[in-house]
Amino acid sequence: RLTRRWEASCWVQRKQLYLGGFDEEEKAARAYDVAALVCKGLDAQINFHLKDYMQHLEVLRHCSQEELVAHIRRQSSAFSRGKSKYRGVSGHELRWEARIGQYEGKKNV
Repeated sequence: RLTRRWEASCWVQRKQLYLGGFDEEEKAARAYDVAALVCKGLDAQINFHLKDYMQHLEVLRHCSQEELVAHIRRQSSAFSRGKSKYRGVSGHELRWEARIGQYEGKKNV
């Protein structure tokens, strides 16, 4: 916790998935729980009750592992949203820039 954030990660098939840095310990634990349940199944060991996640899992169960990690990282305190109140818009030296994460295989379009 040197960064004053709680880091969350989940090991899946001998690979570590970094889920992000969170400002609260419980948020990091819940991020781990969601990743573990989606990647390892409903019998994965988690921190909180399974019933807390059932509605969330319905939405995420069809996501790829990469989409799941991106979704969780967007919830972390480390995910930069810039000063705009709009998603996908950030400011750079007196100008605004809008981006879509990925479109037709190209990143940061």
